[in-house]
Amino acid sequence: MREVKAIAVYDPSDPWERSIQDSAKKVTGDWLPSYPCRAMANAIKSLKDDDDWLGNQDLIPIRTFYFFATHMIQNKETMVFVTHLLYLRDIVENQVISNALFDPVTFISPPLANFLFRDCPVHIYFNVDHLRHENKEADFLDVGGLLLAENKDIEITHEAIEDIKYFGDPAKEAIIEQIKQRCGLQLAKSASQEVAPDIFSIEEHYPDLLPGDEVWNKQLRSVWHIMEIEPTENGLVQLEGAEDERMEVMKQEFDKQFVIL
Repeated sequence: MREVKAIAVYDPSDPWERSIQDSAKKVTGDWLPSYPCRAMANAIKSLKDDDDWLGNQDLIPIRTFYFFATHMIQNKETMVFVTHLLYLRDIVENQVISNALFDPVTFISPPLANFLFRDCPVHIYFNVDHLRHENKEADFLDVGGLLLAENKDIEITHEAIEDIKYFGDPAKEAIIEQIKQRCGLQLAKSASQEVAPDIFSIEEHYPDLLPGDEVWNKQLRSVWHIMEIEPTENGLVQLEGAEDERMEVMKQEFDKQFVIL
């Protein structure tokens, strides 16, 4: 009889690592090796400084599940780096994300960033192909809805930045526009015009919505579908849930309730 050697499964004691293992197995059918499991747990902990969020044992399983759920990690051509206003100018001016400040450097799928990480109010959207091209020596780890880089500064160019969104104090939104203008950052997905010294008129840009799009209802935690969209600038978006529930929301309020999948 042929001898079959058993492969050891990483069995962590840390509650986040253990829950990550359980979620990976449930969604993908496979356990994670120790390195990506630990790296993912460290990345999540580095992004959250809220002890209640990290320490709530009852909610850890559902939170780790989101990092593997298909509707949360689709379309990873664009990934989001979340940070605070304090660091934005340094990142954009120096065109580098410092490993000394962010360890690991963590990029998040857009639905995850929008749903779980708005407490980091600055969301920088990056084209992943550009990131990889500009950092050929970096060892990127792609696990769940995260793209991680450890022990290495990540160089960025303005061409790699697709968008910058701010979810903080509305009174500070003009600071974002000042940084873009002074760094010569031109984004296709946003626009502003300086109407007086340090005063900017910001154009509103609503998400590109199409009938038939699948979206994630952040409050009800379920998948919905866009049925109809009024053509006016801030018209109503009509949506339908899995149980034939129906709902209407204005375009300018859409991002607060839904994430496009």
